[in-house]
Amino acid sequence: MLRNVLQVGVVLTALVALLSPGVNGRAMQDIGGKDSQGGMATAETPYQCAAMHRVGKLVLTVANNGTFGNGFLSVSTDCFTARSLVSCQYPKGA
Repeated sequence: MLRNVLQVGVVLTALVALLSPGVNGRAMQDIGGKDSQGGMATAETPYQCAAMHRVGKLVLTVANNGTFGNGFLSVSTDCFTARSLVSCQYPKGA
């Protein structure tokens, strides 16, 4: 009896999975690259901030995207002090 109930449950689950419509994981306004008003969907460039850490004899630039140094940054000044960024310097002031 229990075996028959389990078999019916498995068959019904398989039928529901096979016959149900596909689920679209994207938002409706993103379909075709258009927003809800018919224009192109856009995204802004993320805000990038870098700060120089001056601890002991080391000066090191650290950015909010997880990079050290300023080789891959689009900003050239410290977002807190407005000073020009130094990628890495040891000893400080050298």
